[in-house]
Amino acid sequence: MVEISQALSQLAEIQDKLSRTQVYRGYRPRTVAFTAACALLGGYLSRTWNPATIWPLTAVFCLSVVAGEMAFDYASNFSSHQQRLARRVLIQFLPGLALGAAWTGVWVHSAHPIALLPALWTMCYAFCLLSARTLLPAGVGYVAVFYGLSSLALTTPVCYARFNLGMTLAFGLGQSLLALILHWNQPRKEAE
Repeated sequence: MVEISQALSQLAEIQDKLSRTQVYRGYRPRTVAFTAACALLGGYLSRTWNPATIWPLTAVFCLSVVAGEMAFDYASNFSSHQQRLARRVLIQFLPGLALGAAWTGVWVHSAHPIALLPALWTMCYAFCLLSARTLLPAGVGYVAVFYGLSSLALTTPVCYARFNLGMTLAFGLGQSLLALILHWNQPRKEAE
């Protein structure tokens, strides 16, 4: 009887280790925290400059920083298993990113009010996170829900009138929350 319970315990430990290897580790807490700081900076800059220019530039800059770090890790540090996970995460993120970029182009070209763009962007980012949540650390789904709810809040008259504040808070808080979750889920060295 002891052998069976010991075998079941070992099997549970193996399953736990396997589930941890299915998590993509290329999304770093410090980099995500940096994007939160960029959102705050974007909010500050958009008070004096055109928000329709500042926010897309901020998004492209942040995407470039995150993608650059991920590409560097992919080429130099990742095992073949993490490289496969990176490709899967990218494939799951692309539709939401493409949708956000397409909506931005159509929205601006059609002369729709730019104050609704933050709602579209947060909705698309929520879609990205939800799509990839099975490959990202535990808790990322909560951040996706935060972005989804932010999308709804950003369509209210109060947020609509305060475009820059809503955008700054949604992405500043959302990316900060994501950075915390990524930090909490980092693998720790086990005490010997």
